[in-house]
Amino acid sequence: MKKISFFLAICLAHIMIAQTPFKPGCTLPFENIKVIHTIDKTCPIQGKKITQNAEANLNQNKIKNNFCASGDAKQVKVVDLVAKHQQVMAEEINFGGANRVPLDRKPLEKLGEGTVVYFIGYISDVKYSNVGSGEAVNCKKKGAENNDVHIELSEVKNETDNCLRISAEISPHYRPTTWTVENLKDIEEKKFKIKITGQLFFDASHGACPDSDAGYRASSWEIHPVYRIEVYVNKKWIDLNEWVEE
Repeated sequence: MKKISFFLAICLAHIMIAQTPFKPGCTLPFENIKVIHTIDKTCPIQGKKITQNAEANLNQNKIKNNFCASGDAKQVKVVDLVAKHQQVMAEEINFGGANRVPLDRKPLEKLGEGTVVYFIGYISDVKYSNVGSGEAVNCKKKGAENNDVHIELSEVKNETDNCLRISAEISPHYRPTTWTVENLKDIEEKKFKIKITGQLFFDASHGACPDSDAGYRASSWEIHPVYRIEVYVNKKWIDLNEWVEE
């Protein structure tokens, strides 16, 4: 009987953890257009624990889900994020895989992680990522509704060189109904200029062109999560949701 009770207690503990809601800890930057999804009720801010380098990855997940960065947004360009990536290499900060995610991120904070930035350019590609397998930051849940919208951005139209593109990620948490791949694809096809504002984040799980011939992006520094999306139409910037509703 004791063995059965212990087993049931373990099962209930796992269920409770799995059902922990997401708590952003502040008013969302897009509070007026947020939408509550199932993942917001069942996936906590630290995501799902993995066995490899667990504490560092849980901490990185929390930062990936940081909607509370504040201060005036500073513009960044591709060359800025390439330079920051090279600084990470020069300071020998670990990155390049789940087992190399650093626990101490203070050196990354000194380089700008956790500040608010914006990028002006064009969408080179956009898709829902990890839909088949899920991602630890999103509790390994499958499907487009539970995973990031991955946006590749460049400073010129029709950029085909991956090493001249940077990344921005829209979290599934509280994602507005207009922040979809379909709407962003429409902007890409129309060649409209776009302005993406959000947190500057270093994704230590991956490499990039400055450190590897196999790199597929200009830098491991990215805008993650996205706080605001604006489209340049008729010589003015308007929010994506307003553009969609026009």
